[in-house]
Amino acid sequence: MKESIGGTASLNIALAFIAIVFAFLAATLSYYKAFKVNNIITNAIEKYEGVNDLSINEINLKLNSIGYQRYDSNCSKTKKIHGTTYTRIDNDNLNGLCVYFHNSKTKKNYEYAVVTYMTINLPIVSEFVKIPINSVTKEIYGCYGINEKYGYTSCY
Repeated sequence: MKESIGGTASLNIALAFIAIVFAFLAATLSYYKAFKVNNIITNAIEKYEGVNDLSINEINLKLNSIGYQRYDSNCSKTKKIHGTTYTRIDNDNLNGLCVYFHNSKTKKNYEYAVVTYMTINLPIVSEFVKIPINSVTKEIYGCYGINEKYGYTSCY
């Protein structure tokens, strides 16, 4: 008995190791892309001080340029992040993206929350693996981005 393990068993161990490494790489790249999309959306909202035509145009332009595939993510009406409840913004131009709005009690500032999902695009796995990635914009003061057109009322 020169060899304590056969060639087939060694090959199976090597294939399992390669599969685990590639799964880890796929998960890392998927997380990076979802985080990048989240960052693009929050930066555009902060730049144009809210969800308005300018920020939506920049979001759509940048998401199309990086090749982000929008999924039909069933966004809930409200989302609680870090103890704050946000209300979803209903807009056809934000289809496939979950963008939420929160107006403070003093009604002098507001903030947005963005939720994107890390998904792995495999036939069976993609239905079960949807990990949410949340981000919140900085507080935006004033009412420049608030508009009834996008599903929320004026703050004054």
